[in-house]
Amino acid sequence: MNQQDHQAASRLLREVLGNSLPDKQEKFFRRLLGRKDEVNYGARSTTHEEAERLIAELDEFAAWAEGVL
Repeated sequence: MNQQDHQAASRLLREVLGNSLPDKQEKFFRRLLGRKDEVNYGARSTTHEEAERLIAELDEFAAWAEGVL
């Protein structure tokens, strides 16, 4: 996926869920995709601590998504 695909994914999530998409979840989703690009395609790596924090936030996002489904 490229940056345009990531932006489209965020917009689609908002379009489908409308106001039931909490701002917190939308911001996390955008931030996660942005970090993915930085680490995959950029020169920046990530720390173990940051990866653990992102995993914890991703677990929270997944729990929210499962609750919506």
